[in-house]
Amino acid sequence: MTDDRGEQLARLIEEAPEDLEAFRVYADWLEEQHDPRATLIRLQMTRARLTDRTKLDHLETRLAEYFEQHREHFLGPLAKVMPTAKSSRQARDSAPKLEWRNGFIYKANLARIKRMPQHQVLDHLLAHPSGRFLVSLGGIWAEDPAALVAVLAARAPRSLRRLDITGTDGRRVVGIEPLWPRLELLEEIEIRTVAGLGDIVLPSVRCAHIDISKPLLASLANARWPKLEQLRLRVWPETATAEELIAVFANELPALRAVELDLDHPTAAVLPMLSGLPVGRQLAELDVRISNDIVEALERCTFQLEVLRIHGHHYPDPQPRLQHLAKRIEVV
Repeated sequence: MTDDRGEQLARLIEEAPEDLEAFRVYADWLEEQHDPRATLIRLQMTRARLTDRTKLDHLETRLAEYFEQHREHFLGPLAKVMPTAKSSRQARDSAPKLEWRNGFIYKANLARIKRMPQHQVLDHLLAHPSGRFLVSLGGIWAEDPAALVAVLAARAPRSLRRLDITGTDGRRVVGIEPLWPRLELLEEIEIRTVAGLGDIVLPSVRCAHIDISKPLLASLANARWPKLEQLRLRVWPETATAEELIAVFANELPALRAVELDLDHPTAAVLPMLSGLPVGRQLAELDVRISNDIVEALERCTFQLEVLRIHGHHYPDPQPRLQHLAKRIEVV
């Protein structure tokens, strides 16, 4: 195998980070390069298959010893902020939460880091070979949100499928529009408190939880996410008009099947309008917060849902008045 072969194998994993066979082949190549990660891949893959408690405990001990033996190789600069087996509980609580699979960091949560600025931790993580196939990234808020967005815009891996990001440190708020070119294969996104979204292009996203200010609704109305199946939307302050909100759903959303509207106003005015749109006729699930206005609005709707979820309690029970909308009504 040539060095180019290693890069070809890595790209296969980036395209399909859940493909175990691709990791097995990559481990063979790494072994030829005398890279200790080959053994880490095989040990972690074996651990994922084991069900016998005794064998699993034995392997966990072996795996921990092997990881510590090659700690600098597997963590690089992150070794300064990651706890060891002897670290205190406080040190563990203030460190990044990393989940490893198949010899690489699969999931990272960067909340509550104390020993290094979050954007520096993220930069080290994404620059290191261990973070090349990162699939899930969360806990993204920072002392310097602009620096964090810049790191993601420069280094977000092609393997990334899930992202949870907040664009503020409580004082400054930044936009995240520079991220979209790096997130071509992203499947799930959660966004809170950002200054700008720009032209959203997320061709692979299937699930989006959006918590934004009213001025950003225009970006959602023009978003290009043709595979979007589930949308949870919260808008603040709740001064958006029904027309501004319904524009989000007048967009081309051929795959959308589930909607949750986490707001009171102007949901009551929007629901009858939504039920008359093409996207309203294709919905299978709808979640709303209950109120007298919402119940009255739902009575006028023509949804043909599988599930209507009503959040909160209402007296009298609204279910008899809404039976025409769904095969099943859930009060949660």
